[in-house]
Amino acid sequence: MQRIKDILKLVGFWIFLLLVMGVIAEIALHFVSFAGKSTIEYVLHPAFGTWRKPNQKAVKVTDCYEVDEILVNSYGMRGHEPNPDKKIKVGLFGDSMVEGIQVNDSEHFVTLLNNANDTVDYLNFATSSTTTVYHLLNLKYHQPVFNLKKAVIFFFPANDIQENSIPLQIEMSGKRCYYPSFKKDTTEGFVLDTDYAPEGWDSGWRSWLRKSYVLNKIYTILPAMQQARAAKPTTGESEITSLPIAYQPYNKNRTPEWQTAYDITDFTILQIKEYCRQQGIELEFVLVPSVGDVMSISEQQQYHKKLFDLLDYDIPYRHYTAFLQTQGIPYIDLFDFAKKRIAKQRIPYPYFSFECDGHYSALGHRMMFDGLKAAGF
Repeated sequence: MQRIKDILKLVGFWIFLLLVMGVIAEIALHFVSFAGKSTIEYVLHPAFGTWRKPNQKAVKVTDCYEVDEILVNSYGMRGHEPNPDKKIKVGLFGDSMVEGIQVNDSEHFVTLLNNANDTVDYLNFATSSTTTVYHLLNLKYHQPVFNLKKAVIFFFPANDIQENSIPLQIEMSGKRCYYPSFKKDTTEGFVLDTDYAPEGWDSGWRSWLRKSYVLNKIYTILPAMQQARAAKPTTGESEITSLPIAYQPYNKNRTPEWQTAYDITDFTILQIKEYCRQQGIELEFVLVPSVGDVMSISEQQQYHKKLFDLLDYDIPYRHYTAFLQTQGIPYIDLFDFAKKRIAKQRIPYPYFSFECDGHYSALGHRMMFDGLKAAGF
């Protein structure tokens, strides 16, 4: 009996010590900058899923950038409050490339657009790890609030296609994205699957855990391990016969699972088009390139030596330029604009992104701003 008491005392001591160390670490991390620190808070919006908690000023730090000016307004949008003096409201919908928490507000292309325009108020509804299904639901919710004149959908083929597929979402990131998705029903049509919300997301203790710097620091290990696994070839290096998950959007051979992802994406774009027609909203798409999308052939051979024969970086681009043209949907081609800028200014790899992060740097946001201005924004 005494032995059991001694063991319990020892266990209790170590638990107490760990708690004390955790509290000290939590306080220390609050005041210092470290890779992996992010104070931006997300919630689940009942209409469309992942959203930002309103009225924030957040920071984000990684190995290659530090951002200390992430503003979230009272509606939960990235950026400043809507300007009441600008009566023309244009909604911008996209994923992390447009949310842009890798740059300060002053460097963000939406801020640059608003500063350069006296009549149009550009509103940033973009949210990380979302795609066209999310944009459709987001647009439907915010249109009655702001009476948008125009909806601009920023389409990022590098992951927007796969994230429209629930199985591919899970295969790529190990979890279901926190927003509704379309899925096939028994009649081979598509129905909205709203079974995505994690249990207890809004409970007090889970909310507190999400704010913990210590736990978030630990949690960053998990996606890093997932990305490392995804970047590995599925076979031995001596003979690669299939692409790692991270490169499958550019697979020359489209599997049935990927065909379904394309079908869902096409279907959702048509849903957006129809909703805009019904509401009398102008619609325009913007095709946003990744680092790999703007590589020259020689650069692809250099960076993807053994994968090169399996890759076709133009497959998503060709499909959606043709699809948008066929459907009569106007679009802005930042693929072409970015390539021309790289050639003209001799911008080296990774072009408009960071060395350790594929999202756009301030240089990338300036490129987007210039491309949109050239297109009449």
